[in-house]
Amino acid sequence: MKSMHRLQVRVSDGKFSNIAKVNAKVAQSEHSGLMFQKKLYETSVTENSTKITTVCVVNVLGSALNEHVEFTILNPTDMFEIGLTSGAKRTTGKRFNREAIDSYELIVEARSHMPGRDRPRVAHVIVNVTVFVINDNCPMFVNLAYYAVVSVDDPKGSVIIKVHAVDMYQGENSELWYELIRGHGELFKVLRKTGDIELKQNLEGHNKENELIIAAYDGDENSTNIVSARERRTTLATSAYVLLIRATDSVFRIYAEVPISVAVQDVNDCPPEFLQDSYNVSVPETERQ
Repeated sequence: MKSMHRLQVRVSDGKFSNIAKVNAKVAQSEHSGLMFQKKLYETSVTENSTKITTVCVVNVLGSALNEHVEFTILNPTDMFEIGLTSGAKRTTGKRFNREAIDSYELIVEARSHMPGRDRPRVAHVIVNVTVFVINDNCPMFVNLAYYAVVSVDDPKGSVIIKVHAVDMYQGENSELWYELIRGHGELFKVLRKTGDIELKQNLEGHNKENELIIAAYDGDENSTNIVSARERRTTLATSAYVLLIRATDSVFRIYAEVPISVAVQDVNDCPPEFLQDSYNVSVPETERQ
């Protein structure tokens, strides 16, 4: 490590300029026995807030009884101040603008002058302050409305539709997760990160079988000869489903919900069949064609 650094700092107003030389001497830090309770302090403030609040309190260890310790911010800003003897760091009431500065890194020094010591005891710590925004914009679903069609033959894992929502504050960079809130979770699922809605199982097992009896008469209203046929038709117990999907902001926990209509297409793969292998029908000789 160099013991001396020489810098040149230039300032200009666009027309005139000036240069200053800065000599920085590096001195070995003395282990004084004074240290902060934490190696790093992290806290946060809210954007646009002008309320004066204490954001954190820094504490030192190793101080003697009645030892006078003073705290200062070595890189001060007009946004924060620190109690000289309390170590309580407070906001000053100025409005925070996250678009201008989204975080602050402050260096806090604790310094103690003890009788009989030539040099003061000192300790340093970094305090990171993050500016958070209050997001009052719920996620918004796009490409509405959502309507899907699924066949009873579609296999498990088939993606029937994809939902997509955006955070109006953070745009496409927002972190949202999706979940199925209501509606036949035994048949459908939504992928948490992508919004894909899949079949959890084939819908064939949720069909019901109906019988259709067909009678064919021989044209004589007094005749009792009947030709019967039976058609087995497999139909769905439910021809449509309604799902409710929720998109939640992973940071602020605000959410939006959207319904999805799922229509089910049936496949009739059962041909009709006669009840008997043969039928005997009597027709009078005088019956006209």
